[in-house]
Amino acid sequence: MRSLGKPTRGVFAAALVAACALPAWGAGELLTVDKSVIALGDTVQIEIEVPSGDAKIVGINVSPPLNLQSAGTQNSMTIVNGKMTSKSSHRYRVTPTQPGQYTIGPAVLRVDGKDVKTNALTVVVQAGGSERYLELQADLEPTRVYVGQPFAEAVTAIFGSDLRPVGWSPAAANSIVDPFGGQRTDQRDGKIDKGGAVLQAVTLRRWLYAARPGTVELAGGRLEFEVQQRQQRSRSPFANFGFDPFGSRSTRQAVELTAQKLVVRDLPRLPDGMSFMGVVGELRAGWDQIDRRSNQLRAVLILQGKGSAPALDVDSWVENGWRVYADKPEHNYNLKDNELVLTVKIPVTIVPVNDATTAVPAWFDPVRAEYIKVRLPLEERPGQAARDTADGTGEAAPLLPPPATKQLVVAQDPGWVKLLSAQRLAWAAGAGFLMFALGCAAPFARRAESGRQSVEAILAKAMAADTLPAWQAAYVALAQHEATDERIGVLREIVAGAIYAPTFQSPMARVRDWQSSGMTTS
Repeated sequence: MRSLGKPTRGVFAAALVAACALPAWGAGELLTVDKSVIALGDTVQIEIEVPSGDAKIVGINVSPPLNLQSAGTQNSMTIVNGKMTSKSSHRYRVTPTQPGQYTIGPAVLRVDGKDVKTNALTVVVQAGGSERYLELQADLEPTRVYVGQPFAEAVTAIFGSDLRPVGWSPAAANSIVDPFGGQRTDQRDGKIDKGGAVLQAVTLRRWLYAARPGTVELAGGRLEFEVQQRQQRSRSPFANFGFDPFGSRSTRQAVELTAQKLVVRDLPRLPDGMSFMGVVGELRAGWDQIDRRSNQLRAVLILQGKGSAPALDVDSWVENGWRVYADKPEHNYNLKDNELVLTVKIPVTIVPVNDATTAVPAWFDPVRAEYIKVRLPLEERPGQAARDTADGTGEAAPLLPPPATKQLVVAQDPGWVKLLSAQRLAWAAGAGFLMFALGCAAPFARRAESGRQSVEAILAKAMAADTLPAWQAAYVALAQHEATDERIGVLREIVAGAIYAPTFQSPMARVRDWQSSGMTTS
């Protein structure tokens, strides 16, 4: 450890201002440098941030032969909601005299009689000759896409210590869409060793998609750099305090990037029985916020993954005796793990009908080069959900079994049906209850009672077929007896354990035990 000598003790003493109580803290990112790669003869500015209070710097670890020079101290104070906090920023300058890799830090701070270490940083000092090195790489990832398939335009700059990229102005193309409107660019920084010289590297990436098929030439645009102009330093008295008006200057220069060609393929023909919902991508589908009321189901269809929604449009459709009314869909984009992530949410209401099946909405998967149909949460048993998600098919797994009978028949006129809302259905239910109270509903009640199957008939029908659909129908039909016989609840649990299992196994043996034993608990 290199202890700080007499020339810097006065600076440290000035920082020890007990403006407020020191909060609890430990080793953290309190030590920073303005450059991590420099040329021989350049200066690195080091800054150590100390929360004011009973704290002081007692030393800084540095690799020899570095010598620190104090460059001043700055105190600041803030008051938020009546609470005062303050801190001191201690600055130092170091000018390495030999090329190599140097470690600066950790600094040791004494807080309440205990020593606390900050973080440490590495600075690379290079011999002359690579200060103005510049290498640019422009790429499209991938170079062949479908209409609506996201792709990345990436620019990588590898540069020496005299250069610093300060802006990228990508060129626009008429048929290319930026889902973020030019407001989001992903940036990754790093270092690259080229021929023994350690150079800085930065990769800028933005995500786009094409609206039309064809070959598109994407001009790379311009990458702007700040270039340090080296001048002979004078013996300015300001140099030791981090400001030298007679030192180096910088200018800005722009570099034109090479154009890239993108091949955009049109989407294939839509198969019969499907309607394109305007979404392209590698997506996973699932159902959320499921709420079943009588014979009506409300849920939210969620599509998520790498993709785009250039023309999101979902209308109502009918499938396997169910009509799905889609509310206004919502979608948003985000950047996660260097990928464009799309999330689509579509609230739906599902009711049983007697209509014929219509075209079912589907999205296009560009990796599999096929359309993926949206699957209702009522088509198969719930146990299939985990497997569908795990095997990467991208299809939503069903969550509820279909009812044995469809007692709610919605009018066939689609225009009139769309006017139905939850409030109107509740209003109609209230009117029906009033009619029943007045004695007007007696014939309907007698008809429903005569049409109700006995438990024995329900079980006989299911045991005769002994298939998954038969037991699903029995599970639903038994619900009408559960309110009057507590043993039916046990029976339904037996059936549910079979139809909801990942692999269907006939519940016939357990049902027969239930029939013979008269058990009342499972």
